[in-house]
Amino acid sequence: AVLDTPPIMSSLDKDGTRAANPSVEEDGSGDTISNQETEIDWKLLPPLPAPEEAKHKEFRCGSCILGGAAAMCFVAVQSAFGSSDAQENIIASIFVIAVSSLFFIEIVCLMAMYSKDPGVVKRSPSTCYPIPTQVQPYARSYIQAQQQQQQQRQQNQSNVESDALVQETVPAPSELYISMEGENNNDNNHGREATMDTYCVRCLVWRRGKKKYFHCNTCQRCVSHYDHHCNVFGRCIAGRLPFQGNLPIFYITIATSGLLYALTAIGLAWRVGMGGLI
Repeated sequence: AVLDTPPIMSSLDKDGTRAANPSVEEDGSGDTISNQETEIDWKLLPPLPAPEEAKHKEFRCGSCILGGAAAMCFVAVQSAFGSSDAQENIIASIFVIAVSSLFFIEIVCLMAMYSKDPGVVKRSPSTCYPIPTQVQPYARSYIQAQQQQQQQRQQNQSNVESDALVQETVPAPSELYISMEGENNNDNNHGREATMDTYCVRCLVWRRGKKKYFHCNTCQRCVSHYDHHCNVFGRCIAGRLPFQGNLPIFYITIATSGLLYALTAIGLAWRVGMGGLI
């Protein structure tokens, strides 16, 4: 099906008739205002979908496993090479310094994975406008219902009635993605690789350009330069080398973990060969 998405939103005159120029309207003083500022405020759009609970569980479990394993390596090496005879050996000192450094790098990487934005497409005027005609009834009805709910609360009316009003909004469009050219992208590899601007009906944002976009069903966000969703970190892994997104941090974390485990195993084996663990 072909879905026509105009470059601007529709606008109405004060008397409810169609404006002569749908892209602008007068504010009463003779000045023209963009209708995307007067019709639908992007800050009042329906909230973003909530992430699945699995996301939080994944990060907690992954952080405990990786952080715990790194701490065990650090403690094991410190215990194995803590005696005075081992500390006098230059090779033992190198093992202690290397493992200690890798341990702290691992902790910093875990903290960075938690705080670093992978490249989520955030709402803003540039990403929300123009709102497709298929989405405008849903957005308007939600905003009106919220306004009615607020008025009822101010009048100390029942919360049950006000909640019912919010639930009686126009449903969101069934399409998952709408292209600027007006084509439905539901079957276009689930919107993974967009060849033009596409609008995500779930996030209510435009995904600009030919970047590799994907709507993660676990995080419930659209991410640019998407690589995969990591079940260990509970995060979308996205970005580009060397410094964009959290993809570089992910690679550093994996490399640091592998090197830390390898050095710990080699160091403990060498310490056993020296005469046993202390």
